[in-house]
Amino acid sequence: MEIAIYAILALAGLGGGYALAATALRKAIEKKSENLLKEAESKAELIKNERMLQAKEKFLQLKAEHEKNIQARNQEI
Repeated sequence: MEIAIYAILALAGLGGGYALAATALRKAIEKKSENLLKEAESKAELIKNERMLQAKEKFLQLKAEHEKNIQARNQEI
């Protein structure tokens, strides 16, 4: 009879240990995925800001060239 009780307790302990390990592993994976997502979002924001700055610089360059062409045409007239 005692062997059956010990076997049941052992199985319950193994089941509880498995449940705790699975929960801990799931939480660790969720935390890592959240960190990766936050890192990806910050990198995306940085790239977005760099691209916007490049676009503004290109716009200013094209605007300066356009104004230079207009001034050259006005001088010809």
